[in-house]
Amino acid sequence: MNRLDPAAVAVVAGLGVLAIAVDVVTGGDVGACVGIVLGVGVLALVWFIPLRWSVSALLVLGVTMEAPYEAFAGYQFRTPVAIIGQVLLANLNSTTHVSAMKFSGFDVMLIYLNVVHWMRRSRNRDIDGQGSVPLAKPMVVGVAISLSSILFLWIYGIGTGGEVLEALVQGQKLFYSALLMLLCHAAYRGSKDLRTFGFILIGSAMYRALLATYIHHTLVLPHGEILAYSTTHGDSRLFAAALALLVVAMNERVPKAMHWTRLLAVATVMLGMVENGRRLVWVAFTGCMLIVALVSPWTPLKRRIARTILISIPVACLYLAAGWNNPYSRIFKPVGTIRSILDAKSDTSTMWRDLENTNLVLNISAHPFWGTGYGHPYIEHIILPDISAGYPRFRMIPHNSFVAFFVFGGPLGVAGAFSMLLATVFLSARVYHRSPDPTIRTTAMMCIVLVYLHFNQTYGDIGVSDWLTTFTLAPAMMLAGKLAVETGAFPWKPRKRRGRAAAFARDPAPAAASGSAEGWATP
Repeated sequence: MNRLDPAAVAVVAGLGVLAIAVDVVTGGDVGACVGIVLGVGVLALVWFIPLRWSVSALLVLGVTMEAPYEAFAGYQFRTPVAIIGQVLLANLNSTTHVSAMKFSGFDVMLIYLNVVHWMRRSRNRDIDGQGSVPLAKPMVVGVAISLSSILFLWIYGIGTGGEVLEALVQGQKLFYSALLMLLCHAAYRGSKDLRTFGFILIGSAMYRALLATYIHHTLVLPHGEILAYSTTHGDSRLFAAALALLVVAMNERVPKAMHWTRLLAVATVMLGMVENGRRLVWVAFTGCMLIVALVSPWTPLKRRIARTILISIPVACLYLAAGWNNPYSRIFKPVGTIRSILDAKSDTSTMWRDLENTNLVLNISAHPFWGTGYGHPYIEHIILPDISAGYPRFRMIPHNSFVAFFVFGGPLGVAGAFSMLLATVFLSARVYHRSPDPTIRTTAMMCIVLVYLHFNQTYGDIGVSDWLTTFTLAPAMMLAGKLAVETGAFPWKPRKRRGRAAAFARDPAPAAASGSAEGWATP
């Protein structure tokens, strides 16, 4: 007869004692009792399952759940599971009403999962599998420089009178990206786990697309107000990434890329792009396709698309000319969207943001090297209409948070903080041109695309504070670093190692040799 696991017995007993203690302290509050016990139960489960399962669940929840401060439909809609997003993506004091808990559920999981990893490593437990691929040196160096640069901007900004809370918000998501990348490196092995990321990205985008469609067609606003967007601004990045993944897989001829389920995914994501009503998503996807066109070789699909575009140029020019001065007509609605992006005088929102950009450029000239550091607002040289009632942080986190980064960090700070993203693009490009495997090539292309989508979102609409920054950049950086070593795209010198990396040192390039990895494009 098998003996009982002492750890399992301790966990069950501990949960029972905790339930009784919470019940006594809260005076019989069933919700608090169940919530805390479930939370501790999840932590106990994580202790026993493979780390990649836990990190994958964290990625799914981070992408799909609504963050309280970026709620769906401008705070007009709340899903039944919104409490999960509140616990994970907001400070726990907003849920527990304990003022001292000024940290998020994500902070707890990030620390706890690292503890689990190091405990297993110290005990040589192989539950997470053997043969983990190390990171290429440029990625390690890039992450180290980025973390150091962000820490410096925090210390420098706060030390020169910056607000502590605002400073943390300005650099938090990029800092989290580097930390989560290191956790992903510990959890995932390499090309063996690529399939997981395709499921997460496409599945999450389809969920949010269907949710956007549901909200658009069911939510009725008071006083005839128009719904500005259905889910969130940040979903422009998610939808563009998922659609780009499906198209890149077709272009690279990944097996089953043209299967009816993939075509259904394309239709669902495009429906979400339309129903969410954000013009930035079309700029994002167009940029993705431009990257694919510039980086990829000429494939049959690429040639067909190029011919179609060339043939349609005269018709497109006539359509734009006819609708430019009549942008509100239903038939010329796409022209109105294009004009609102290109013509600053087309609407007050575009004009406001152009003037905001002018203010940011004037601020850069005042601090040309180091910037102001985090925690400082930009100075309004051109006084704009006050929007603090709806967006009180508009001078701390401007809409164009990419240009604002030069205000806070200066050229040196920007170069340092973005080092890990530059390393991602560099390594991904090498992997793409050196691997014969279509799924690995698709993954490498998507790593470049996700970096572009981050910059597009930060330039277009407050992307620096968007949680998708963390949950999309971290896997992209990890995959670029691992695949560069696994495919031989960047040399790696093995050192004396123990644990999972030792197995890789004995067989350094399994994916490059077999060419059979399942990746982003084959969920």
